[in-house]
Amino acid sequence: AEDGIRDVERSRGLGDVYKRQDESKKLLNYLKSDQRVFFIEPEILQNLDALDISESAKSIAGLFNGKRTIRDVVKENSEFKLESLEAIIELYTKDLLVEVKT
Repeated sequence: AEDGIRDVERSRGLGDVYKRQDESKKLLNYLKSDQRVFFIEPEILQNLDALDISESAKSIAGLFNGKRTIRDVVKENSEFKLESLEAIIELYTKDLLVEVKT
């Protein structure tokens, strides 16, 4: 801008896009399959604020209802795919997700 003030917006150049895609693939590999279905026990859902988990994990936790796959949950948050996968990994590693056996 002529006045020297510029909008501060994070660039999403091609390199950044590839880096995020690579990170997403690594996270999905950790989960073994995006077709796995999980739920979170109702008592845990009711007490999310008491848990030591990120706000992202808290916001996504309710989407695991025993019917949605990991892919479904990520697709619902498609604008934030990498962040969604990170939140899912957090819930998974803290043993808050219970897998539905099909």
